[in-house]
Amino acid sequence: FEGVYHIPGEVSLIQAWAFSGCTKLTGVVLPEWLDTIDAYAFDNCSALTQLFIPERVYHIGHSIVANCGALQKILVAEENEYFCNDAEGVLFNKDMTELVQYPTGRGGHYDVPVGVTTIGYQAFYGSESITSVSVPETVETIESRAFYGIRGLTEIKLSETLGVSRTPIREALRRLLQENLIEGLDEERDKVLKKLQIRI
Repeated sequence: FEGVYHIPGEVSLIQAWAFSGCTKLTGVVLPEWLDTIDAYAFDNCSALTQLFIPERVYHIGHSIVANCGALQKILVAEENEYFCNDAEGVLFNKDMTELVQYPTGRGGHYDVPVGVTTIGYQAFYGSESITSVSVPETVETIESRAFYGIRGLTEIKLSETLGVSRTPIREALRRLLQENLIEGLDEERDKVLKKLQIRI
């Protein structure tokens, strides 16, 4: 499919991988009655620049826009009771305690907002253009593969007061971040680790 696709109004579920590999899809209009978007629904839609989540959506699977290299924003209807977005177009749960999905085409630096406690499973997966991330002191959990396979990332800055102040907790998080980044990058493991700086 090429251009903008209007999903029929009666559709309530977008299944996993439904639009995967639609590299000429530049936009998609999600229907009013949609309530579920399963994992990888728009994976590798490389021309997609923005995604708007309607009011009734209550379930969003992981990595719905993985490898969408042009995607700059994920926007959510203000009336949605389950999800929201920040000013940068990053997807969160409604109370902004969990970072659900980073728009994978957005590059440069990103400050995870203070108040976030969880960076979700594969939240940054496929974000090839991001170069650095700051993680605030409120973060308690970074789920598996949160930073999976990000080749452009050069720095992760952790707050000095992250979680609790005990050194073993911060060191455990440092190891987790390294493992997340290495995973899926076996061929480039040494190169990624040499350029990555994890600052506390």
